[in-house]
Amino acid sequence: MIMNSPWNEKRGNFLCPFWICINKLDSFDPGGHIDIKRDPGKVSTQFSPNKAIVYGGEKMIKVPVLLLCLISLCVFAHSRPINPAESDPHVNRSFKPNSTQNTGSCSYAVTIKTSCSSVSYTRDQISLAFGDAYGNQVYAPRIDDPSTRTFERCSTDSFQILGPCTYQICYVYLYRTGYDGWKPESVSIYGYYTKAITFYYNTFVPYGVWFGFNQCGSYLASTSSPSSAAA
Repeated sequence: MIMNSPWNEKRGNFLCPFWICINKLDSFDPGGHIDIKRDPGKVSTQFSPNKAIVYGGEKMIKVPVLLLCLISLCVFAHSRPINPAESDPHVNRSFKPNSTQNTGSCSYAVTIKTSCSSVSYTRDQISLAFGDAYGNQVYAPRIDDPSTRTFERCSTDSFQILGPCTYQICYVYLYRTGYDGWKPESVSIYGYYTKAITFYYNTFVPYGVWFGFNQCGSYLASTSSPSSAAA
């Protein structure tokens, strides 16, 4: 079969759509080859049971089909944007909040969404701690309020929390005590010196342990040390 290739509008810059070539083969042979022929004039693609031939220049290049498949998978894997805050939450038994740091002139907007698969409402005591990669930490020992049905199922609760000024927030932990249980969907944090960041839980917070995310290692790897602290 002969078909004109829509992937090349410029001479000498042909890019073979090898995933199309492979799909057109009558029988796929991992050891087969795609032959790319370059002839002056038009660009076209010819398919045969074990190989595809592409014309469009002066030379013929043989490329293993299996190698092209592997290259395609690598390109796809590295092209996906990844949000560091999308990893799974974990228990951190060594984490200890720093209550002595809890004074400061910076205000943080914290929004917590409770999952629709959580309990109808919780009377548990909930603590929150978050911070940056340079030792600055904000600690709120109690963010629950059973009298106002905070953290009710499918609800969104917003808080204004005062604490020391930080650089980019890269970790957050929640602590729960009580017997009702609670399943947050997400925790979003925004401050004057930090971009908004959302951490996705979507699981019940276990009893009596700090539970959350720490992405500070990857954050430090992508940035240099700040020259001065935030005022």
